[in-house]
This record gives sequence, structure tokens and C-alpha cells, in this order.
Amino acid sequence: MSTEPDNELNLDSLFQPDWAQSAPSKNQYANFKGEDPSRSRNRDFQDRPPRRDRPSAPRSKPEGRPSHGGPRPDRHQQDRPQSGGSGERRNFRDQREPARELPALELKVEFLPDERGLESLSKQIRLHGRAYPLFQISQLILDRAERHSVIVSTIKLPGGKTAQPLFLCQPDLSLWLTEESANAHALKINFTKFYAAEKTQIDPPKGNFTFVAQCGLSGALIGPPNHHGYQTSLVKIHSERFSQMPFEAYKARIRIVRDEAVVKQWIDEISSRIEYNCLEIEPAERLKTRAETEAHFRQHHLSKLVASVDRHVYTGPASRALREPAALAQLIRFNYEQNWRFPIQLSTHLSRSFTNHGLHFFKVNKTVVHVSVARPHYLDLSETPVSESVRRLVEFIEAHPQCTRRQILEALAVAPSAAPVAVAAPEAPAVTEAAVAAPQHPTPAQTLVMTDLHWLIHQGHVIEFASGHIETAKKPRPKPEPAAPAAKTSTPEAAASAPIVVQTEVPAEPQPQNP
Repeated sequence: MSTEPDNELNLDSLFQPDWAQSAPSKNQYANFKGEDPSRSRNRDFQDRPPRRDRPSAPRSKPEGRPSHGGPRPDRHQQDRPQSGGSGERRNFRDQREPARELPALELKVEFLPDERGLESLSKQIRLHGRAYPLFQISQLILDRAERHSVIVSTIKLPGGKTAQPLFLCQPDLSLWLTEESANAHALKINFTKFYAAEKTQIDPPKGNFTFVAQCGLSGALIGPPNHHGYQTSLVKIHSERFSQMPFEAYKARIRIVRDEAVVKQWIDEISSRIEYNCLEIEPAERLKTRAETEAHFRQHHLSKLVASVDRHVYTGPASRALREPAALAQLIRFNYEQNWRFPIQLSTHLSRSFTNHGLHFFKVNKTVVHVSVARPHYLDLSETPVSESVRRLVEFIEAHPQCTRRQILEALAVAPSAAPVAVAAPEAPAVTEAAVAAPQHPTPAQTLVMTDLHWLIHQGHVIEFASGHIETAKKPRPKPEPAAPAAKTSTPEAAASAPIVVQTEVPAEPQPQNP
């Protein structure tokens, strides 16, 4: 008997389908005996439905549908990548990340490391003695903007002409590709310094105006089409704001407004004029139009603010924040990505600077260039007299390739077990991992091992890489002996080739035929 009340909801059965809610009163598969094994293995193919990949009979087309030979047109078909496994993923990746192209600017872009940071890095390499990959150091310098600077310089053509000139605006040290853009930028940032705008009232236009033309893009009032200044205002707004749009297309966006308030607003605007007073010119001049002001600026101030340069240095943060001109910003970004992938240009500057700081270079496996405090120099223990501690240290490193300082200290920085009493004495405990990790209070054995290791590293007999692995300098391969001259050889091969040489000189014998 169920103990659940009738009014209680069973959430487990509430969301079940109908066939699961009904009680299993009858077993529908009680008399099922299974399928004949022979028939399951040799099933008649006529029982199977037709395969989808086989051609089927053409279906009749509904009436009224136009017949065409190609696939059904789809307005989104060009936007979708083609299906087909890896090809689909490749096409999607190409659409998501388009290939970056080099901007068409004939300029040279270089990346230089910061001298103060480079001096600190050189001191660290000399102090610790580790060998670092030169390309890895270059990438670390490029990762942080404050660690490098960017130099943009011009390229001279064979005739002495500059391929792409550069113009520097002195007030904010901005670089521009054309003189016009540099002049416009200089006037923009220094306008209030040299000129003061003043609004003066003039006579309003005469006539009865019931409508005005208005720019459909910016909302600026142009004026009635029958006014004498209409065409001038139209050309001015187009050149200043929408020069990238064709003039006829811009004229199509002009609308006519028949509103008294808008007409009165245009009359008030045209009844006043802005004049400009020169501030740093004596005697003071008063200019009536903007065009006169720009001409005055080019005549008296431009030569002091804009200059043509062949080279300009950006700081790292300034190069990252550069937005204008856009083509120059793209060029710097493109060269940055190329140098980060293969920093050969920056590595060349680093090699010169590291050499001036007394560091040396060597290759690992004849491929990866490393910078270190010393070049690898093989230590021959059989010919070079060294102390017993140095010998034990070198032999341990050779027997344990790619060992670390911790492993060396754990193996060698232990009191010698010559006397049994010294081993059992509690005053000489074994060196633990905590003692190795805390070099504030090194034991005499640890000090001896670290001193010997420091000497071996700075002499080039032992190399400690940036990863912490330690190896000994490899024994150099013997140089091949130079081959002896062919005329002085007495080998059987040379003797066998001698008759051939004699045969080549036989034609010189028949000289006695001359009278």
C-alpha cells in the first residue's frame, strides 16, 4: 500500500513521457525469439532501402518553378565558407585572420635596446655566469615597450633622392609623411598660441528667404541656392569634412528645409564674421578669413615648427601608441611582428653591445647562439693539474649530464666519510633540501663547491644554461691534417696515377724531327 498522499506531486514522473507513466501490464517482447543468424549474415539486399549516394530517378518539378542548370542561388552563399573538413576550417581561419601586408612605404625601421637596461643585464650575466640564448633575450626586450626604442629613417635612391621624405613637427615631436599633413597638424596644435579668434557683426543678407539648403550628413546650414555664397559654402563643407566622397554624391545628400526657425538661424550665422588677431607679431595684424590666417602661419611660423628629417627615434611606449599617420603605424607594427618572429636585426645590436661589456658568444649544436661570461674551454684533467675538489666536481658533472646546482650540492657538499666516527657524529648532519634552498648560512662544504663551480664557469670549463642545467665544455675535435702536395706524395694511389701523367706528356717527345 502506498504511503504517499493523493494530493502530492511526484516530480520524477511528472516530466516523463506517457509510455513511461503507464504501468507495464504486458510484455510486448515475451514471444520474441530473435533473428535467424544465417539471414542476418546473408541478408537479401532487396530488403535494404536504396542508398543515398546512388543516382535515383529524377523527381518531377512542381509547375511554375523556373528551371535552371546551376545550383539554387543563395544570397549568403558567398559569405559562407565551403564545406569539406580541413578546407572549411582553413577558409574560416583565412576569413577570420587576414594576412597582414607590408605597407607601401620605403622607410627603414630598426629596434634598439635600452642602454640602461642592457648594462644591467650585462652585469647580471657576468655575476651569475649563466648562458642565455641571444634570440630569447631579443624577444624579452621586444615584449616590453620600455625596454627598446624604434628608429625610423629614410632610404636614399641611387640618384641621391629620398624615396620617402619625413617631416617632424617640433612642438609634439610627431612624424609625418607629407609636408601638407605636417603643416596642417602644426597649425592645429599651435593655432591658439599665435592667433585669437574674434566674432564681429556685419550687415545681414538682403532679400526675402523662405528656405535654406542643409547638409544631410552633418546638419550644417549651407544657405539658399539663390544666394551668392551658396556655391562657396557647399565646396568648403565638402572639402573640409567629406573630401573622400565624390562631389556629385555629396550634392545628392543636400536637402531643402522650409522652416522659419532654421532660416533665421542661417541669417544669424551669416550676419557675423570671425576675424583673427595675430598674437606674437608686432605690429599686430587682423586677418579676416581662415585662408588668410593659414597663409600668414606658413609665412611667419611654419619654418620654426616643421622640418624635414632623415631619422627619428620613437620611444617604445610612443611607438605603441602611434595612430597618425596610419601608414607609418602599420609599418612599425609589421616590422615589430617580423622582428619578434626572427629578431636578427635586434640581435646584431645586442651582440655589439654585449661585446663592449666584455661578454662572449658561442653556438650550441652549431645552431643557437648563446651569450655568456666566457667561451667554452675544455678542461683536460689528465694534463691540467687541479685540486681534488675541482676534479670531483668536473667528474660529477660529466657523469650526470644536465644536472643542476641543487643536485651538485646534494651530492658533493657533504663532509667526507673517511673516519667512521665523523659520519656518526651528530655535529655533521647530512645536507637537507631546506639547507640547500637557503644559502644565507652555507656550510663550509657548500662554500667550497660553489667557489669551485664559480671559477669553472668563469673560465669556460663549465657552462650553466638559462634553464639551470650544467654541462662541461666538450673536447674539441682534432683538426684534419692538410693534404700533402700531389708531386711529393709516395702513396700507392699516387704511384698508380703516375703512368697517366706520363701519357699526357708523351706528345712533347717528337722534337728531334726538326732539321
